[in-house]
Amino acid sequence: MPQGKDTPMAIRRDDWYHLIGATVEIRREGDPARIGRVDHATQDSNVLWLAQEGNSPRKMIDKVQDYEAWVL
Repeated sequence: MPQGKDTPMAIRRDDWYHLIGATVEIRREGDPARIGRVDHATQDSNVLWLAQEGNSPRKMIDKVQDYEAWVL
C-alpha cells in the first residue's frame, strides 16, 4: 500500500538514472500512484521503468506526465 505524500521516510529524487535498483513510490501531482523497483532509467533521468510485484507488468514512467519518484 502506498505510504502517502506526508510520509517522512520518503525523499523526492529527480536523478532517476541513479535510482536503478531502488524501491520508489511514484507520485503524480503529489498523489501516490504506484510502488516498485526501478528496473532501468534513461541517462537524462526523464524516463524510468518500474518493475512491480505480482502480476503487474513493467511500467514506463515519464517526467513529462508530471510523475515524481520518491525513495522509500
